[in-house]
Amino acid sequence: MAKPKTTPEDSLWLNDLILKVSVDKDRVAFKELFQYFAPRIKGFFQGQGASPERADEVVQEAMVNVWRKAHLFDPTKAKASTWIFTIARNSRIDLLRKENRPEPDYTDPTFHAADEPRPDEVYERENEAKKLKAILDGLPAEQQKVLRLAFFEEKAHVEIAEELDLPLGTVKSRIRLAFKRLRSELGENE
Repeated sequence: MAKPKTTPEDSLWLNDLILKVSVDKDRVAFKELFQYFAPRIKGFFQGQGASPERADEVVQEAMVNVWRKAHLFDPTKAKASTWIFTIARNSRIDLLRKENRPEPDYTDPTFHAADEPRPDEVYERENEAKKLKAILDGLPAEQQKVLRLAFFEEKAHVEIAEELDLPLGTVKSRIRLAFKRLRSELGENE
């Protein structure tokens, strides 16, 4: 039966094993560490309610981390058993987080790219834009200017009248005439 606590001799022996793993990647030393700690870690986590399978998983993950992180062990900061059980505790937390992470729902619309317009729609929009530009270019300069100020620079009719030094009624008439021409030209082209 294993002793519940490590003796000073055990601590020195365990420290020595970890240092051998750290410096030499000594597999025999690691095997001894594994044989010593695996049943203790498993028993500890089963005592906390983990299933035997879950406890085995924690042991495997913890001991792999001991192998990888042996170079980080500092015997002046902690005993070998404290260091390894801390790694085991962190491994269990990581496994629980991983287990409790929700599975992605690929039917969720956020997983799908925004609907891109089809090539024929893009072509159609470009043609309409070219048509509209040609019609706008065909308007008298006065109508083009008031439309540009009203819709591209988003100015109020009163501001346009002041800027162009025109009566408000003239500005409104030019906009109305420009729209009438746009409607008729676009209506003919469709």
